[in-house]
Amino acid sequence: MFKKTALCLMLALSLPTWADTTATPLPTASHATADTLADDIMWHRLLMFNGKKTTMNDPTFFVTKTGATDPKAELVANLDILLGNDDKKRQDFVCQFPARSHWLGDKLGLDLPKCPEVESWLADKNVKKMSLVHAEEHINRVGSSFAHTLIRLDTPESLQGDKSKAYSLNFASLEHPAKGENTLAHSVMGKSKAELTMENYQEKSDKYLVRDGRDLWEYAIDLNQDEIDQIMRHVWEVKNKTRYYSFLNNNCATEVLRFVDLVRADSQLWQTSGKITPPQEATQVMSKAGILTDKTFVPAQKTLAQFIINHPNQAVNLIQPSQNDPTQNGTKSHRVMVYGGHGDGDFGGVSVRGAYQDLLDRPKGKRDYLSVQIMGLDVRHDEHNDKTKLHEATLVDILALNPIGSSYAGKSWGFHAKAKQATDITGESHLVLSTGGEYGFAYSFGKTRPNTGEMPNTVCYLTGMVDVEVGKLQKGGRIGTGIHTGCVHHLSDKWRVQADAKLPYHHNGNQGYWQPTTHTAMQYDLSQNNAVRFGHAWQKNKNDTQNGWQVAYLHYF
Repeated sequence: MFKKTALCLMLALSLPTWADTTATPLPTASHATADTLADDIMWHRLLMFNGKKTTMNDPTFFVTKTGATDPKAELVANLDILLGNDDKKRQDFVCQFPARSHWLGDKLGLDLPKCPEVESWLADKNVKKMSLVHAEEHINRVGSSFAHTLIRLDTPESLQGDKSKAYSLNFASLEHPAKGENTLAHSVMGKSKAELTMENYQEKSDKYLVRDGRDLWEYAIDLNQDEIDQIMRHVWEVKNKTRYYSFLNNNCATEVLRFVDLVRADSQLWQTSGKITPPQEATQVMSKAGILTDKTFVPAQKTLAQFIINHPNQAVNLIQPSQNDPTQNGTKSHRVMVYGGHGDGDFGGVSVRGAYQDLLDRPKGKRDYLSVQIMGLDVRHDEHNDKTKLHEATLVDILALNPIGSSYAGKSWGFHAKAKQATDITGESHLVLSTGGEYGFAYSFGKTRPNTGEMPNTVCYLTGMVDVEVGKLQKGGRIGTGIHTGCVHHLSDKWRVQADAKLPYHHNGNQGYWQPTTHTAMQYDLSQNNAVRFGHAWQKNKNDTQNGWQVAYLHYF
């Protein structure tokens, strides 16, 4: 039953026991083969390595204690079991690790035993097709405000139209803010706990479409049956095992990319996606690689309701897809901006943003009227004092608008955490740490795109806000309370304008003062990933007034 090639015999004779991976030196040919396999990119992917260590932190995923950092030690221990004389240990290994057993068996020509439990599970699931599912941004949940990706698994029954027979693969954080768990902070630091779960797809999709009001885009992934089977073997190995989750580069988006890389040695989707990989980026990477085929737009219940508001006399089945398809001319999420202008003197600077969008960015491929910015850095040089300094460093800055007059009617809100330059009561500018939030309402009106469930082209907002700043200000800090108001108008597909005003009253010890600011700007899209922006800013300080204009070139990547 258990055949070994001549090479495998050499490996079996030379491999040490798994308990002591350095006890016996390997003969030259066997050692070279072990080195080759240990360095094989597919072996690293099976062990879920990203760089020099694995992203799996469940110790039961490895045979050796050093397997999480030493792929060769894990390989040697695995082969020691597969090529050994203990049939029970071999059978248990194949049942625990069917994907890596299949790969090693194929590489070394081994006739390995089948695991009845695994084979029964694979036959029961009977997956014939895999699709990438892109759920648009959740406007009221921070953890989902960058959109979400998961995989749809179709069976013969679901391919015939019975959606209840399809499954979903979903990699998501296990933490819940309602339980006092700081999901956002942990996820940004890459310390949030997560699992890959398999659920009923109809129940899962209904949560997005009905409860959350999020459109879905489904894209068939070009995989053959052998590739699907190997992915499912890997799912058996990793499902329900706790892993770390990061908003930046070990998230729901990279999990989908990882599955494709797992079965194609020439695929480098995860690596191609960059250091910060929001769901939109992963979807675009897969589309560019040509592995996404048929696509389907599934409108959310709120999108259908908005269509009725927009077109009360039309049948809802005439609805056309929204412009939130990330594969259809969607703008990239990373952005670099080079700008110059004049205020107290000439100035110029460069800002880089890790993700995601603001209210003037080109909205195609994303939800309208959602401003979510993370990991931003702005460095500026002022001619009047000949100084180059940090102008702003953003950890997170969100403004979510739920306009009255739309199907999304509800409270609008926002919050931020950043370092920025602030002018205090003395008129001096200092770098401060700033955190705060706002809460209020918005109102939408104007024209809509024909035959869609998209919101009108104008939204205005009014919120109450609070801001706490700490730094080299007088008395070490201040608290500001006041109002924030403004409007955004889409003149056309390429032109957008925004007028924004804040009226904070700053409390600084026994002193208090108003410090109103206004900002007006417009953006014109030169192409899918290039734009120019023009703006003017005004601020009234206690003893003087500042104002200036600027022009900027923006590139999205």
